[in-house]
Amino acid sequence: MANRTGELSITNIREYLGVQATQKELKRIYEEVIPLIRSISRNQRNAASLSHAIVNEFIVKDSSRDLDIIDKILFVIAYAASGQHIPGYATLDSNHIKDIDGFIDTIKRYANDSSQKRPLVFLMLASPGAGKSHFIKCIANQLESVKVGAITYNMAGQQSNEDLIPPLDSARNLKVGDRIPLLFLDEFDSSPDFTPMLLPLLWDGELTIGPRDLKLGKVIIVLAGSHPNLPETMEDARSMRRDTQITSGQSQKIVDLLSRINGGVIRIPSFNDVANSIDRRVDKVCIIIDLLRQRFGNQLAYVPLSLLRFVAQADFRYGVRSIAHLVSTIPYKDNLRSLS
Repeated sequence: MANRTGELSITNIREYLGVQATQKELKRIYEEVIPLIRSISRNQRNAASLSHAIVNEFIVKDSSRDLDIIDKILFVIAYAASGQHIPGYATLDSNHIKDIDGFIDTIKRYANDSSQKRPLVFLMLASPGAGKSHFIKCIANQLESVKVGAITYNMAGQQSNEDLIPPLDSARNLKVGDRIPLLFLDEFDSSPDFTPMLLPLLWDGELTIGPRDLKLGKVIIVLAGSHPNLPETMEDARSMRRDTQITSGQSQKIVDLLSRINGGVIRIPSFNDVANSIDRRVDKVCIIIDLLRQRFGNQLAYVPLSLLRFVAQADFRYGVRSIAHLVSTIPYKDNLRSLS
């Protein structure tokens, strides 16, 4: 579809359509298709918002509209843009993209600063099933240029301090290979018994477990918790308030731990949070297409609009995990090109 300048030509678009484009179609190609492709290919700031508006108009807002050939071209281009910012992670939410950019920039500055010897620590806020581990994997891939490698460990199943040795050993192995570990500790607040153990790890990147002295030094640590009071406790930790109220199920050490968050907070927003003006129904559409192509392969070319519109409007209890479960219930077929 591209000519020598890397932009679309009318001739190539006609060939792509497989029909003689009408004057109305040509007008929309000039006014809508080509500007969208240019904005994406040039990585312009408005690319995500333009793509978001298209998916929102065609799928989310209108449940009855039939898409013509130009609509379908626009939709395919807009969906493709959802994975351009962070390859493998689908989002067209401008606020979420801005937060991700800040997260990545902070890590890059830390990775490139040879004077840094202590850990860079973040708090991640996300609902269950939000795709936290997948997000961290995609972030690590994006940070390959600064030699960052990800290790994921879920503390919800931890029985003893010794259970943390294998992920820390994996982090040490990355350092031997001249890489910076991104240690993702999911459900870090699942048991208050392990909170004190994390304090020296977050402060100086060192942890002694039995006879093992595990030194990491320069390391990126992301703590993901599920307690609903974490945001409020985090604010108290920042202000160093002495009158912080510790709610049931939280350790007295939690404020001390959160006071060591020196990288900031990264959020994976829920799909629908009216109270905070969050509406990520467009992202749900892009995510299910990604999951369908992962299951059936990139040869999958046709998906019913009714399925996309159902996913956009449905309230999934466990976010991405629930959408992935829905996809897994669709009978598998080799070389499937169309879902009927």
